[in-house]
Amino acid sequence: MSAYTPLSADHGEIHDRLARAARESGPLGEAAKRVARHFAQHAEKEERLVTPLLALLPRAAQAKPDPAMATALPLFGEFKASLDEMVAEHHVISAGLEALVKEAHAAERAEFGALAARLVAHMRLEEEVIYPAALLLGRYLRLRLGD
Repeated sequence: MSAYTPLSADHGEIHDRLARAARESGPLGEAAKRVARHFAQHAEKEERLVTPLLALLPRAAQAKPDPAMATALPLFGEFKASLDEMVAEHHVISAGLEALVKEAHAAERAEFGALAARLVAHMRLEEEVIYPAALLLGRYLRLRLGD
């Protein structure tokens, strides 16, 4: 299964911007390092559990599931079991972003405040669109292909 490129690209962009912020000295850099650490762990989980499922969406949307797609069913089970934890990770990242915004404001570095807003929007998209799409896809595959 190939990766769902737009989500992966978004993760890469956010990672790069957090890495730049983490190179800042003082409290700003420290706050960015904390966010970057949590985000990296979280994004790795999404790349492993979510992006392969979403890569199947085009074929599923055309109502063309094939038996090979059944290999995604265990991944769907793992994603479904991890969903609450993944949303909780968003809350941890959000708390870190509050500190990052505070330190960015104190250092007069608006670009890092904008980064925080970007990451909040990313997490909201995941919770409101990406995760539900992955859940629907997994349920669809179960119905069409069985457990």
